Amino acid sequence: DSEEVTDVVLTTSRGHHGGCSESACPDENAVCEEYDHGFTCTCKSGYYSTASTGQNMCRELNAYEARLTITHVNGEAIVFTSSGLGDSDSDKFDETAAIVIAVMDEIFSMSSLRNMYKDLKVRAFEHGSVIVIFDIYMTEESLREDRITAALTEALQEGNILGTNHTLTVIPSSFHVTEPVKPVKEPWYKQPLYIALLCIGCVAAVAVCMVVVCCCKRGKRNHSKTSYVNDGDDPISLQNLSGHGPRASSPTRVDLDFVVTNKSMDKALEPRFKMQ
Repeated sequence: DSEEVTDVVLTTSRGHHGGCSESACPDENAVCEEYDHGFTCTCKSGYYSTASTGQNMCRELNAYEARLTITHVNGEAIVFTSSGLGDSDSDKFDETAAIVIAVMDEIFSMSSLRNMYKDLKVRAFEHGSVIVIFDIYMTEESLREDRITAALTEALQEGNILGTNHTLTVIPSSFHVTEPVKPVKEPWYKQPLYIALLCIGCVAAVAVCMVVVCCCKRGKRNHSKTSYVNDGDDPISLQNLSGHGPRASSPTRVDLDFVVTNKSMDKALEPRFKMQ
């Protein structure tokens, strides 16, 4: 039988038969992993499973940034050094981060936020006694920061100690939570691809207009390359002067309108032109 896995962070479901295929996992934010008896669909990092609600989907987690000052870990004073807690690749960083995660997991799993809490990640340690910076992953995007602060405050023992198996001595007033800020997506008309296509379209339109204008000018220039030729006593004919094609065997007769400003030329023109 197939087994629903809802209590493991970022895991959706397991199949009993078959292997991974394109349709094996119903959600694009899930990763399919094969094993001996089938496969499992696991939500990608930053997503959580909604299999317990019957939807079987991967939803995006909401990360709340938190800061807390720690003075002691398991009863021992904690000291910040650049090569120790200041180096995320050091063993000291990994050991201390694991204790912080274990304590916080215990606190939130027993609090009123246990159904919303999914994970915690230590991002860095800073000098100042020692300040730990970590992200708290919740499923509720409208969760107020004071509810997270209240959950941690309620878990304090003797006023400043957190945890049972592992303990952190903290300064309670230093605990600060920042609500997640969702990035605002730019409208489609401000997307780089759309702007690039718009620019290309404008350039193409300008180029087409320039070609049309050039063609029109060239046509007018060729049309204007004509002269009036007088073949003896015949009426004037129009001959194309572009130099292309043979001369017409018989000139085309045309009637021309002239405006003569010199009256003395009227009689001289009458024998040679038909005046309208």
